[in-house]
Amino acid sequence: MPIKKVTSHDVARVAGVSRTVVSRAFSNQGRVSQKNRELVMRVASQLGYAPDAIAQSLHTGKTGFVAVVVNHFHDLSDLEFFDRLVEQLQNSNRQAVMIRLEGIEDPASYLKQTISYHVDSAVVFADNISARTAKDLFRIATPIMLNGLAGDALCDALNADEAPSLQQLAALMAQKGQRQVAVLGGRSSAKGEQVRQQTFLTHAAAQQLQIVAQLSGDYSYQSGFKLAPQLLAAQPAPQAIFCTADSMAMGVMDYIRLHTPLRIPQDVAVYGFDDIPMAAWPSYQLTSVRRDISAMIAAIVQLVELRSSSPQAAPQQVTIPTELVVRASC
Repeated sequence: MPIKKVTSHDVARVAGVSRTVVSRAFSNQGRVSQKNRELVMRVASQLGYAPDAIAQSLHTGKTGFVAVVVNHFHDLSDLEFFDRLVEQLQNSNRQAVMIRLEGIEDPASYLKQTISYHVDSAVVFADNISARTAKDLFRIATPIMLNGLAGDALCDALNADEAPSLQQLAALMAQKGQRQVAVLGGRSSAKGEQVRQQTFLTHAAAQQLQIVAQLSGDYSYQSGFKLAPQLLAAQPAPQAIFCTADSMAMGVMDYIRLHTPLRIPQDVAVYGFDDIPMAAWPSYQLTSVRRDISAMIAAIVQLVELRSSSPQAAPQQVTIPTELVVRASC
């Protein structure tokens, strides 16, 4: 025999209040006294009642769902970042709906076919989704873009100010006499990657550094390990290798130590980007550009809250600082 589901009617009857009071107590919308709120919560706990999220969304127009659209999870920096982002969204009574687009030939068509639920906000990291596409597909006024494709002010945009740290990195190479430099980047199609590499190359040229090799990986440890031989085979030989992700830099370092007689940093220095926790491990001690992840996540959650309370508010442009963290790899 099926167990009877406890409803708001039951809570209202036992508590001796109206259903409206029960609804207001759980939704935090409308006026309800603290005494009645505590009474409703106590009775609901005793009866084992939990509000129906779908029913609530029909009433309030809010689902509590936040779409988080990504390319992949190859980069080790993704692990910490998305774990903390999901945690903070949950702490604000929201649920992340993770959507991975790597390998999808037509992302817009794929999303159109698979999105069968309403979301309150969309946070877009994937570099193959424009602001206008996100706006139309998710049926929201202002998506939150972190892929460098801010477009024509249709969206909120959050970017890291990487230029000062990359300028310091190039200057540090010059100071240490590392004039021949190899660069290992990520996906060349990614707007953020293009800007990062071009910014570094501009500052490298200003320091009169010579770029002896420039290859593209996929941000993974494996791609750094695999492409390291090609970087090291450049002529003249690189005195420093800059990787646009720490995971690739660690792959390069392990290849050097396992398969060459070269010493880090005496023979070749290695630099990374993101300053993931593993960069500080004794086995790596990787010099890296740090983005303030806490500030980034706080800004994302604030934008999500803004879009929930004021969907038509003017688009916001948020910039997060970076810093160069110098360790023994250089």
